[in-house]
Amino acid sequence: MGEFSEENAVLKNWFFEQIQGKYKGAFEAIGKYRWPGDKGKDGYWVHRYIDEVERLSKAFFATKKGIINRYAEKDDEGRNKTDESGQGVLISRKNNDAFTEEFESVMDIEVEMNLKKRIFNLDGKPFTEMSPEEWKMIWPYVGNKIEE
Repeated sequence: MGEFSEENAVLKNWFFEQIQGKYKGAFEAIGKYRWPGDKGKDGYWVHRYIDEVERLSKAFFATKKGIINRYAEKDDEGRNKTDESGQGVLISRKNNDAFTEEFESVMDIEVEMNLKKRIFNLDGKPFTEMSPEEWKMIWPYVGNKIEE
């Protein structure tokens, strides 16, 4: 059964980028494992971790979107102008330095979650069944305890 560590889980901006990108499926998968522990308590704490990460991720991306919208060039209807591919938003040259400074400050964000890390025996299930991608998504929350 998992115990609590004195250490809080800490997330960096790259983590938010990953759960919205190529590791989205892996992040969703960690909630589907059967977690060891007393009457499902470990599963409860894992799901609390997932919910908290999703909440923090939404705030992170809303902040990024707000910065982009503030500095983007606008068309006649007030919408953000995009590049020829339609993928990238155009930032005006006169605002580029301010945009870069503000955007980079967001990219340096490190969030200490209001959740203590859980300590699990990593030799057992579900850890021995996880893919490397799933490990990467759960690692900020898991402390290490190997039974001897």
